[in-house]
Amino acid sequence: MNFARNLSAVLIGAAVVFVKPQAAFSLTPVEVNNIAQAVTVRIDGDGIGSGVIFERKGETYFVLTNQHVVSRDGRYEIHTQDGSSHPVYYSKTLPGLDLAVLQFKSEKNYTLANLGNSDKVSEGMTVYVVGWADRLPGIDERTYQFTNGSVRSRLKNPNEGYALVYNNEAVPGMSGGPVLDENGRLVGINGRATEPEEKTGTVLRLGIPINTFLVARNESPAPPRNSSTSQQKPDLTNTQTTARPVNTRTASTPTTKQSVEEFISLGGAKASKKDYQGAIAYYNRALRLNPNNPDAYFQRGVASYQLQNYKAAFKDFEQTVRLSPNNALAYVNRGLARDALGDTEGALSDYNQALERNPSSNDAWIYYNRGVVYYDQKDYQAAIRDYTQAIKINSDLVCTVCAYFHRGLARYELGAYQGAIEDYTEALQRNSKFANAYYYRGLAFTQMGNNRKAIEDFKEAAALYRQEEKTNYYQDSLNKIRELQNTTPIQQSISKPDQLDPKTIIATANEAIASNPKDANAYIRRASGRYQEGDKQRALADLNQATRFNSKYSLAWTFQGDMLAELGRNEEAITAYSRAIEANNEWGNTSLANAYLNRANIYSDRGDYRRAIADFNKSISLQPKNAVAYALRGLNHQRRGDNQAAIKDFNSAVSIDPNNGIAYLARGLSYHLQGDYPGALAAYEKATVQDAKLLAAVDNLGLIKYELQDIEGAIRQFQASIQINSTSAEPQLALATALYVKGDREQALELAQAALSLDSRFTDLEFLKKNLWGDRILADVQKLLQNPQIQALPSRR
Repeated sequence: MNFARNLSAVLIGAAVVFVKPQAAFSLTPVEVNNIAQAVTVRIDGDGIGSGVIFERKGETYFVLTNQHVVSRDGRYEIHTQDGSSHPVYYSKTLPGLDLAVLQFKSEKNYTLANLGNSDKVSEGMTVYVVGWADRLPGIDERTYQFTNGSVRSRLKNPNEGYALVYNNEAVPGMSGGPVLDENGRLVGINGRATEPEEKTGTVLRLGIPINTFLVARNESPAPPRNSSTSQQKPDLTNTQTTARPVNTRTASTPTTKQSVEEFISLGGAKASKKDYQGAIAYYNRALRLNPNNPDAYFQRGVASYQLQNYKAAFKDFEQTVRLSPNNALAYVNRGLARDALGDTEGALSDYNQALERNPSSNDAWIYYNRGVVYYDQKDYQAAIRDYTQAIKINSDLVCTVCAYFHRGLARYELGAYQGAIEDYTEALQRNSKFANAYYYRGLAFTQMGNNRKAIEDFKEAAALYRQEEKTNYYQDSLNKIRELQNTTPIQQSISKPDQLDPKTIIATANEAIASNPKDANAYIRRASGRYQEGDKQRALADLNQATRFNSKYSLAWTFQGDMLAELGRNEEAITAYSRAIEANNEWGNTSLANAYLNRANIYSDRGDYRRAIADFNKSISLQPKNAVAYALRGLNHQRRGDNQAAIKDFNSAVSIDPNNGIAYLARGLSYHLQGDYPGALAAYEKATVQDAKLLAAVDNLGLIKYELQDIEGAIRQFQASIQINSTSAEPQLALATALYVKGDREQALELAQAALSLDSRFTDLEFLKKNLWGDRILADVQKLLQNPQIQALPSRR
């Protein structure tokens, strides 16, 4: 969760030499972040903060952080990128600087930070501040943060070493984290902030230059103006520091003046142990030192929020906004407090304020929280838009799970039960122990009439609720199971659609419609029953009713498109699929992908390959593992004459699902395009074994047999193709060609005229080549097309 950052305010000063950096090729932010993740550590214990691994000697690693992070003798742990935790057994502080060096032992190979030359850091340069933020409202763990900004100034008289001033965002917990330059080199340690500027409330961040640390450790003169310290090898043995075992309190430890940062760190440590009252006590001490510190107010607000003292939390977040009015995070958390107090309009205003101040925000939680407010206001479409944006950002696993789950709730309220099921399923894939997702998916399955799956989900929910000791939820899940198990035989049959009797489906749907004449799902079920009885017109009428009562019911629009396509009403089918796609802009990916796929097939059948390919592209982007979509897109590339793209798609289809009919068809097409007839023949034959009605495979077998001079075998294939689809022009013209050269001209001419009346494009030899007609059959079809009867057809004039 990326929040705006505010540390405590401190006066600063000290001398630094300004040197403009030499020109260099910078890394991208993503590349710098990859470096940062490897070297940045989280520090937990009697204080909390961050640090950076900068040196190794044998099995001993050295971590640089702020002194105020480990100001108390006590136990501390360093958490590395691989998830391991290491006890800190020794630390060294540097007098006069807010810096400390921690040591831990490990046999693992951890990445060391590359030390840069902070003397070359000047105003305007991009810098990145990295660290582990303290816990925030609604998040039960510390979060890794990577922020970018620029250097604003360098101070000549720094306090405790804080000479770098920059405008990066940071929050408590990131103290001690690295400041990196554009090439991912360590140029400073982040730790403090300025007082809020009186007129604008601007808060800037402060860091200690890495050269300041190196000079203090080595007791050497400051490096020359143009020298690079990135190659220096700091020697621990010569460092004049105050050393102490971290786990042992000693009377000889020098007493230092306690700072705001130290109290905030100590409060964070209490909060991490869920001792929020203890945390508030430390934040109060920080505010006694500095009554205008926005970070102390912010963290105290977080602790009050966790204690469900929302009024106190609101007051503290209000103070944070007053002191730092440009801080997006302050508005977000005030919005959370307002929402908890029932002020949904105020919460919406705060979330909008946060996005206005940070319009390029990648904070999924802002959109998620605003979506929750829209949902509470019953503006489900707006909620879905915000949940979708949170999912798109996808920066936090917890947020993504919540966004899928709550988008499912919103879709359920709109009657989009299939879309809701898809969202609950996505949430469960990321968290298989999410009891509420099972429960609400069970409700959606119940609405879809699938009682069997609903019962399975309620059982999973009940088991998890029992483990969580949520007795009321557990009992409610059991009641749902009993209700479904005690339904009438007609109602039970709905849960097994593959075994349904059409008359039973219709009767059950009629009961539902009598109870609620606007039940879109009931009309869908009745349409299914009528379709199975062969009554397509009345089935279509029911689908029209379903879409009338729920214009966003993508499944109904898709079924309507399928029905219209079967009836040969292709233009109307395209309109229906387009309505499904429009509805699905805010619904589930599966239905949307199918709508694009089906619309693409109609475009393909009428020769509009450009639009077909565009729709296949959309379908594949939503379902990248759909072998059928790749194979069909390949066919369209082939028909446009782009064989290279076609072969690529055919190979993709094979790699996704190598053992089904479509995959064998795709393999055969790839061989066919490359002129490998034996390979294509074998692949097509395997395709027809998997699916005897796979028209393209049956048809192409005939074309290859024709080229191999097996005319009788080709005729049998073309005849089989016509039996599969009597309205397909290609096998009729191919059969006519074979019969014509054999001398059966009367039947050949009759077939040819029928074929060309279905699709006049088959008179074009270039079109036939794109459909993989070989040299032999092309030569023979020309003889047929030159016949006077064929020449006299309207399509030939």
